[in-house]
Amino acid sequence: MRTIEYDQIRAIATLANTIEPVRAAFRSYSAGVANVPQPQHLIMREPFNGALHIKSGHVPPHPFCLVKIASTFPGNQELSPSKPSINGLIAVFSSRDGEPIAVLEDRAWITQVRTAAAGAIATEMLATKDAKTLGVIGSGMQARLQAGAVLHARPDIETVYLWGRTPEHVESCALDLHAALAKPVIICNTPSAVAAASDILVTATYAEELT
Repeated sequence: MRTIEYDQIRAIATLANTIEPVRAAFRSYSAGVANVPQPQHLIMREPFNGALHIKSGHVPPHPFCLVKIASTFPGNQELSPSKPSINGLIAVFSSRDGEPIAVLEDRAWITQVRTAAAGAIATEMLATKDAKTLGVIGSGMQARLQAGAVLHARPDIETVYLWGRTPEHVESCALDLHAALAKPVIICNTPSAVAAASDILVTATYAEELT
């Protein structure tokens, strides 16, 4: 059984080469071809309100199937030193004889970039062609990836508006987005200010209260 490590996966799974596979997966699912059972969620509220999300799928006639285990522990950000709030791995099995083929130690990177690719596709399908402003609520990895995904789909976006609960995280995110996207990034004081200024709005946060 092969083990494919994180650095290998990061080098291969980029937004640019993930969008079309995700689009094909959406079409397969909509056509009733993909076999995707309901996810299982293992909730562990103490001490950090964490969870494991177990998902699986098979798309005939591919000779393999996948089981993904992704963890979300938002409280990890409050630890010292902090840890990633999202982690996980993907196990690959033969769909012919059930033999384990590989373990992808992706630390949930495939989950992250797949989610961003879905955002790019949604933007292509739903956003107006003349959209000029993007609003992002959140300041973590997914906020950064979603902003890049929207700009991939709508490169004419002129300005990004940003809000998050933790000022230092927001400032860091704004610097990263400005460097990556070469667009002005304006930090707003409230989520409503972001929404009011934005033609396209992305929410990428664990927050249950936007205060």
